[in-house]
Amino acid sequence: MYAKYDYLVKEFVESGKYQIDIESGFVYNSKWKKLGYKIKTESKLRQKQYLYIKYKGKGLKLHRIIYYAAHKKLKTKLVVNHKDGNSFNNAISNLELTTQKDNMRHWKIGRAHVWTPVT
Repeated sequence: MYAKYDYLVKEFVESGKYQIDIESGFVYNSKWKKLGYKIKTESKLRQKQYLYIKYKGKGLKLHRIIYYAAHKKLKTKLVVNHKDGNSFNNAISNLELTTQKDNMRHWKIGRAHVWTPVT
């Protein structure tokens, strides 16, 4: 369920066609153009935006790509959580593998703290 396209995440990372900077959480193409586009997902509980990369006609979540690039594993029943609640901060130091239940608990606790970027 959470890992619908994880086989494509693995293929993307292992293709060697992209530069993946796990420290910053960015992915670049062969011409060093930063990849990723925003999509807002909506549910009854929350609205959230994530960065995606289009690969073979599918939208792959950037945070799953970064996590896989760093650890070479993803577990199908687990989700990648953004520790600071900022879904645009995909640095490996901000990502952790957790259950959906713990991810929702983290979101509910952090909901009172609204992340605002410094401009």
